[in-house]
Amino acid sequence: MNKEQLISKLSLAISSRNIQELESLSKTAVENFPDDAFGYVYLSAYFSMLDVPEFSKAEICIVKAIELEPSNADFYTRFSELKNAQGNIEESRLLNLKALQLDANNLSALTSLGKYDLYNANLYDNAIRYLAKAVEIQPNNRKANLYLAHAYSKIGNFSDALVSISVALKGEFDEDVTLVYIDILESLYDTKQLIEAFDMLVLKSPDNPQYRFRFAKHLFDANIFTETVIQIKKGIELSDSNLSYKVYLPLLKSLFILDKKDEYFEIINGLITKNSAEIELYELRINANVSESKLEAALDDTEKIIQIINDFVMSADYQIQKAYLLLKLNRKEGAINIFEQLAANESTAKDGLFNLGMLNLKLGNNEKAYIMLKEARLRGKIEAESAIYERMIDYLDGVKAKILEENAAAVSNNQNSVFLNKVFGKLWIFESLDSKAMKSVSELIANNVIESLKSFTMFLTEKGGILVKAIQTDAITYKIISETEDSAKLHLILLDGTKTMDVNLSLSGTKLLFSERDGEVIHFQELKLDQIPEYVVDAYLRTLVPEEMEFMGDKASQLTASFFSELAS
Repeated sequence: MNKEQLISKLSLAISSRNIQELESLSKTAVENFPDDAFGYVYLSAYFSMLDVPEFSKAEICIVKAIELEPSNADFYTRFSELKNAQGNIEESRLLNLKALQLDANNLSALTSLGKYDLYNANLYDNAIRYLAKAVEIQPNNRKANLYLAHAYSKIGNFSDALVSISVALKGEFDEDVTLVYIDILESLYDTKQLIEAFDMLVLKSPDNPQYRFRFAKHLFDANIFTETVIQIKKGIELSDSNLSYKVYLPLLKSLFILDKKDEYFEIINGLITKNSAEIELYELRINANVSESKLEAALDDTEKIIQIINDFVMSADYQIQKAYLLLKLNRKEGAINIFEQLAANESTAKDGLFNLGMLNLKLGNNEKAYIMLKEARLRGKIEAESAIYERMIDYLDGVKAKILEENAAAVSNNQNSVFLNKVFGKLWIFESLDSKAMKSVSELIANNVIESLKSFTMFLTEKGGILVKAIQTDAITYKIISETEDSAKLHLILLDGTKTMDVNLSLSGTKLLFSERDGEVIHFQELKLDQIPEYVVDAYLRTLVPEEMEFMGDKASQLTASFFSELAS
C-alpha cells in the first residue's frame, strides 16, 4: 500500500470513527513511513478518540509530527485542541498564536483565538478581529459566524450580529446557534421572530423545561396567554418539585386574564403555603381578591405583608393599601387612624398628609383638605400639587376673593404709607440671616437653612404681595398695624386662608430688613429686574401661578412685563 492509498484509508477511518481501523492504519503509517509526519498525526488522533482518551500519548505523537514538519501550522492547531480538551486553555491559546505566526490565514487558529477572547478574556474587539478574518476566509463557516454573532451582540452591535447568526443558522438545527440567535432577538425586542425561534427550539429540544419557561415569558409579553399556560405547565411537568415560585408568575397572570379564577386560586394558594414569606405572591392574591370583591381576604393578605415587613416606615405603601381597603369596607375610623399615624412620622408624613387631604376632599371638608395637601406638597408630594390645581382652584379662588374683600378697606391706607412707598414695586432678594437660634445648631443645619433661603424673594404693592421660595409661593394681602418713615409693622394674611403673621419691616440704607419673630432678622437687597439670576427665575417658574399676581395692581406690572411675562401670559 503506497502513501497516498494509506492516507485515503486513514481519512475514511477517522471520518467514520472506525477506531480499530484507525489504530491499525496509523501504526502501519508510522512503521512504514517513520520520517513522515502524517502517521504520527493520525496516531495522535487515535489516542484522543478513545473512550478514555490517552492524551499523553496523543501529545507525544503530535510533538513528533511537529519535529518532522516544524512549519506546519495545522499541527500546532491539532496540539492546541489536545490541550483544550484537557482544560489547559492558556497553553492551547499559545499554540494557536504559534500557528498564526506560521500561517496568518489559519482558519482553525483564528476561530479558536476568537472564541478564547470572547468567552475567556472578554476582549470582544479582539475576538471580532480574529473571527471576522475567519469569516472572510470562509464566509459560510458555522462556528466562526456563531462566535462572531455573539461577539457583536456583546458590544451592542445587534444588526451585524443578526447577519452573522443568520449564516450560522443555515443547515441542520443547532441548539447553540439557536440560543445565540434568541439572545440577539431578545436584545432587539423582536417578539415575532423570538416566538418562531422558540417554537423550533422546544420542538427540537422538547425535554428542556427551562426553554419552555423562557418561551412562556415571551408568549405572555405578546399577549398569547393560552399558549403561555401550555408551555409553563409542560415545563413544570418536566421539572423537579423545587421550582422557584417565580416560574409560576406568567402562568398565574395568564390564568387570571383568561378568567380561570378557580385554577388561579388553587395554584396561588398552594404557592403561598410553600412560600409564606414571599410578598409578591400575596400581592397577586390581593389583586385577584379585590377584583372578585373579596375585600376581607385582601385585607387579611395586606396584614400578612405588613407583618412580614415588620417595619412601619418600610410598610407605608401597604399601610395605605390597608387604609383604602378599610374605607371600601366602611371602616372609616380605622383608615383615618392609619393616615394619621403616617402623617405623624417624619419619614411617611407626606403620604399620610396627602391621603388625609384626599379623604377630606372627598368628604367635602375643603379647608382641612387644602391644609393637608399644601403641607404634603411642601414635603415633596407631587401628586398633592396636582390635586390642588386640578380639584381645588374654585375653592381657593373663593377664599382669596373673600379675604381681599374683607381687607379692601386697608388698601387705601396702605397706598398712603410713606415707608411702604419706598418698598413698593421692587423685587427684594435674600442676602443674609441674623438668628440667635441658628447659633445653637450644627454648622450643617445652619448651612441647610441658609441654602433654603437663597431663592427667597419678596414683592409688595399697596394691595398685597408675593413671597417666593424654592418650593412654594405665598400670595398675601396685609394691614398696617403701626409705622414710621423708616419702618412698619404689618399683619400679613395668606390668600389661601392657611396662615396670618405679624412682621416688622425696616430700611437700613439700601437693605430691607424682615423679622417675623424676635431674635431673627432676614436681610434683603433690591434685585434689578434686568439682573435676575437663573435660580430665582427657576423658583418663579416652578411655583408661581400668574393669576396670583393679578390682584396686586399696577405696581406689579413692571415685574410681570419685564421678566415674568411668560408667567403673566
